[in-house]
Amino acid sequence: MSLKLLVISDPHVQEPLSAAHPRRESWWIAGEVHTRAAEDPVEAMPSMFDEEELHPAAILVPGDVAHKASPTGFKVGWDRIRLIASDLGGLPVFGTLGNHDCQSRDANGDPFRIAKRVQTFPAGPPGPPPSYYEQGFAIVELTTGCELVVVNSALHHFTEAQARAGTFDQAAIDRLAAALKTRPRVSRI
Repeated sequence: MSLKLLVISDPHVQEPLSAAHPRRESWWIAGEVHTRAAEDPVEAMPSMFDEEELHPAAILVPGDVAHKASPTGFKVGWDRIRLIASDLGGLPVFGTLGNHDCQSRDANGDPFRIAKRVQTFPAGPPGPPPSYYEQGFAIVELTTGCELVVVNSALHHFTEAQARAGTFDQAAIDRLAAALKTRPRVSRI
């Protein structure tokens, strides 16, 4: 089975520059408009794929959509990635959380609330399988006969110290193994 995938990793979409956020820390600023498409790698992507005759089956986003847990950065980044998917023929998009996508420095709430507000994250529609946030993984169909295992390595990012390293502990591994045993045998990524 041959499968081409487009991977968009670590876009780190930053809040718009303002008095509160005056310093550019990422190449991608939410709301920034470039005068030429070639100046914006995201904008230039669909035409490059046409020129190179590349035809991926899906887009994978392995984390850090936002920069420093920016709700605006996450929403703008994810929406724009889904727009690229649409421009490339309606590709499915699958993502996972990175440490910058979690509000682990705020001990007063759910560190995943930014992503949970986006109904199409980590895969959708129809939205995330409940197991992604509670169990640490989701198993989703990529193509007929091929499933994608989406691991939430930020599962334990409830504090700043925990956010410094991704974790997928033995309990999560055991839950994933049990879930895979109940599913039909197919190719998995």
